[in-house]
Amino acid sequence: MHSDPRRKFLRHLTFSVGSLSLASCGGGTQSAEVGLAGAVAPDATATAAPATPAAAPAAAPAPASAPSSAAIQPRWLANKPINEWFAIPGTIHAGSAAAPTDNPLDPYAASNRRLAYSGMALRQAEIILAACGGHNDYAGNEVTSLDLSLDSPAWVLRKAASAPKENVPYYPDGTPASRHTYWSSNWNAERNRVMLHYSRFVYGSAVSFTSSNGFNLDTNSWDAAGTWADGYGAGCADADGNCYALGDGYFRLKKWTASSDTWSTVATFATAINVNPVCYDNARGHLFALAWGDGQGNALGGGPIGLSAFKIVGAVKTDITFRASDALEKFKSDAPSYSGMEYDPLNDQYLFYEGAAGRTTRMYIIQPNDTAVWDMRLLTLGTGSQVPVAAVRGGVFSRFRYVPALRGFVLMSSGTSELYFMRTA
Repeated sequence: MHSDPRRKFLRHLTFSVGSLSLASCGGGTQSAEVGLAGAVAPDATATAAPATPAAAPAAAPAPASAPSSAAIQPRWLANKPINEWFAIPGTIHAGSAAAPTDNPLDPYAASNRRLAYSGMALRQAEIILAACGGHNDYAGNEVTSLDLSLDSPAWVLRKAASAPKENVPYYPDGTPASRHTYWSSNWNAERNRVMLHYSRFVYGSAVSFTSSNGFNLDTNSWDAAGTWADGYGAGCADADGNCYALGDGYFRLKKWTASSDTWSTVATFATAINVNPVCYDNARGHLFALAWGDGQGNALGGGPIGLSAFKIVGAVKTDITFRASDALEKFKSDAPSYSGMEYDPLNDQYLFYEGAAGRTTRMYIIQPNDTAVWDMRLLTLGTGSQVPVAAVRGGVFSRFRYVPALRGFVLMSSGTSELYFMRTA
């Protein structure tokens, strides 16, 4: 672990943003790639993983409160203007200490293949890739991370990949199989774990299992099989670390309560809610989901494909519409899929990013209010903004993250390009 004093401070930082991993809660058909990412309709391929149950780790002490404004400014961020993408030097995953044999010039490098239909977790200012890839894209279940609080952030290998085996929830050494993580990688402070709820499309023939997994960043080790309750593809997390999965059976909202490691049904709705991305707005205490169709290229609820937008407060769902704008028409024509969305508390707005080829500078701003009619507009980037490379291997998912301590967004488009960052305050 690093001894940088800023890291010590960050351990006590309490987030005011809603989506720490902003994650999937979506669905659609049960095909190999566009099936429900986590919160699933009945799926014959999803089975419970046989395991001897173990006690879940006790809850960690609650962190001390801290201001939500930026607490640190590492050298790479100093004097950067607002609303401009820039590359963070030295942050290419391929060829780093985390993947020394990878060639950054190879588009098929393992550092790209392990991003297939996968996102990343965020612990304070550290981003983590854990057991991602899966299906026929990548077998490795290694864990790598990068701490953005450092003046010169660099990728580190926390746990090397295990010998793989196809179509199983756990590899022979007992560590969890690589899988498409979609939006479901979440850091949970109370449990002191990176959590992967549900094992969707593991390495091999894209079979799925209900097993959930936890990785301890203090010991760089996976918890034993059966430690955590079988679950659903956790979407976003609230300020208390509770996770939400939209669309179990298409209509049910599920909640994981971190303190008890239990899943419960919050509500069953009359219309389908298997939409992603989704994030939690801690300022208003609601979930907000926005997508074209289900967010994975499919129509929602069997009807014609179109704009899906709604908020959920408790067991009450409210459909959201938008005032006419050029941004709204552009969103419809883009028909984005496999996108990321995060809440920016300092500007009280949601930022939606797809990152597809030809659209990497396009960012949608969603301005909420207390009614059911909101505003959508396009973010105007500064004149010095760089053009990020397109998201690889399916989409960006939760590799687009708001980092409260840095007052901005980090973007991992690929494993063979540098990370990008954009200040928003």
